[in-house]
Amino acid sequence: MPYISPEQTGKLNCSIDYRSDFYSLGITSFELLTGKKPFHSSDYQEFIYNHIAKNPPFPSVINPDIPEVLSEVILKLMAKMPEKRYQSHSGLKYDLLKCQSALSMHNKIRSFPIATKDVSRHLNISKKLYGCTKDIETITNIIQKPNKNKQLIFVHGDEGSGKTSLLKEIHNDIIKTKRFCLWGGCHKKDHIPPYDVWVSAVNEMINQWLSQGDQRIEQMKSLILMYTGSNASVLTHLIPNLEVIIGQQQQTFIFGQIEHYNLFNHMFCKFLNAISREKEMMIIFDDAQWMDPASQKLLMTILSNRSLSNLSVLLSCQNDPLSQKLLNMQGLNTIPDLFIKQVKTGNLSVSDINALLYNSFYFPKNCCYEFSQLLHKKTNGHVSFVHQMITTLYSKKLIYFDPDSSEWQVNFAQIKHYDIADNLVDVTLSLYQQISGHSRILLEIASCLGYNFDKPTMSRLMKHPLSEMDTLLEASIHKGLIFLMVILFIFHINAFNRPYMNLFLRIDENRFIEILHCKWFMISKSQRNRKCNLTFCFILIRHSLPFNMKKRKR
Repeated sequence: MPYISPEQTGKLNCSIDYRSDFYSLGITSFELLTGKKPFHSSDYQEFIYNHIAKNPPFPSVINPDIPEVLSEVILKLMAKMPEKRYQSHSGLKYDLLKCQSALSMHNKIRSFPIATKDVSRHLNISKKLYGCTKDIETITNIIQKPNKNKQLIFVHGDEGSGKTSLLKEIHNDIIKTKRFCLWGGCHKKDHIPPYDVWVSAVNEMINQWLSQGDQRIEQMKSLILMYTGSNASVLTHLIPNLEVIIGQQQQTFIFGQIEHYNLFNHMFCKFLNAISREKEMMIIFDDAQWMDPASQKLLMTILSNRSLSNLSVLLSCQNDPLSQKLLNMQGLNTIPDLFIKQVKTGNLSVSDINALLYNSFYFPKNCCYEFSQLLHKKTNGHVSFVHQMITTLYSKKLIYFDPDSSEWQVNFAQIKHYDIADNLVDVTLSLYQQISGHSRILLEIASCLGYNFDKPTMSRLMKHPLSEMDTLLEASIHKGLIFLMVILFIFHINAFNRPYMNLFLRIDENRFIEILHCKWFMISKSQRNRKCNLTFCFILIRHSLPFNMKKRKR
């Protein structure tokens, strides 16, 4: 624990790479020069807090014989965020050799600007959050508001819009305040067992307790048994790992499943009271649209429980029908003293992309802004697409590191004419594969019709009522595979001969031209020829002529 990097704690929105070793090297160097570790604690949570939030002391303050510039090198190695540390071994080596040379020549190391030759040769897209500063401020202000009311915050947005990263950032801030937090993620499964997300969140908490030693385990055992009493077995029946903490419990006799679930919900509230010990408590669940019914009911029970005051619940969910059901849970708006807030994540602006590029590659600002405008135009600022586009351009050597100049270069002329559709097709296909049932069939048929189609035509092709089209289209629209247009058409064949306002839909040809061809080939030839082309042909004939054709007698 004393040597792990902040991102290795799993609490930061950062992937683990070679720069984690730089952090550990910084702590080792700190200990070698000062004779002390920068952080001291016997508590697991305290160590995590230190690595994430606490700044280490300046080495030269502890030992005045340590040169100032060497202290700066060590603290740069120990920066909390990976992009603030040294980015290359060569940059670190250059500074250390410069220190060695000064010491051998002058027997003294004078201060000099460090990291002047430090440029990463690897693709490291900045993990800093962009475009959601206001969202973080909104959530933080709500959480930190000094009141006794419960708070429920929904963070919703499209797939890949940065919801998980935002939640991790909030989680990181909560750890800094040492507030009790229960974190979990819901998952899409064919069969989701009851209370799945709650069980996994508690199991994570149990693992933390086990890492903190026998004293911590005995403390939690005493608290949990004091609050749950003779009904502790109700918890261990659904959370077997809890027996590692409280031991095997005598089984409580319960008549039926409904009674068991009701008692479990009641005992779980007592369990939360025990482990939070009346402190402010935060519950964060990611992808809450996949939450099973039993977990949803437990959430409602917790929000309604008066003994759990100072509670904040933060849920992320996608823009889809399942999330709407979650947002409109029965009885949610009737819970007394419950503050509900919705926060919608959006796409990156040109300036957001500009900051991302500059922090990742240190391009010249004029080139960086022009590149940002181009990326925004091609990706519409979608976070995942921006990252995917940068990665693709790097793999095609259109973004590359020039060893002669020790700088990152961008082939802007070629990128201008680069067809994004050829390279984001895999991303779009993954979105397509997340759509199922009749909504997927609708998307497959739409790919056969060209870029534009309308709901009445789709209704006839699918042989579904027009009233069901909005529901079937919702998933594809929210995932950005289909876009809306409102166009006024006048059909003289209309039964009442009136102007007809039609809601048209389109698949954007600039971004998703290739996805049409991919989905086209996913449909069997028999489907294409018989079901789509022929049916569509008859619909066009029937509704395009200036008069109604009567069936000819054979």
